[in-house]
Amino acid sequence: MKCIRKNTVKQEEKYDGPQRRSHYRIEYPITERPLLIMGDGEEYEVIDICEGGVKFFYHAGKVFLPLQSVKGKIRYHDDAEEEIEGRVLRANDDFVVVQLTQKKIPYKRIVKEQFYFRKKPECP
Repeated sequence: MKCIRKNTVKQEEKYDGPQRRSHYRIEYPITERPLLIMGDGEEYEVIDICEGGVKFFYHAGKVFLPLQSVKGKIRYHDDAEEEIEGRVLRANDDFVVVQLTQKKIPYKRIVKEQFYFRKKPECP
């Protein structure tokens, strides 16, 4: 059975300023990342999700521009799929952040992902 490593950042070292996010975010461990499958068939590892957005790694050579439209589907660990549509908010050398513009990722899915990880054993 795969295990999940605990976050190594101590609680008191985390940012404690005002919360800028409007949705709860699930950050995926490396071994448990869902796939984002674009309309052209390209697949990308999802870094995190929230009801209103998706952050994913992308391949060198592929260009994502601010405000560019993005369509695809996320395939989760349980093989469930969620259609997404949005626009690029930010892209750098490693990842792209997409703000969803049509339908949100259901809160029920966010909670389901959280419970899935809570059930996984942690690594020593």
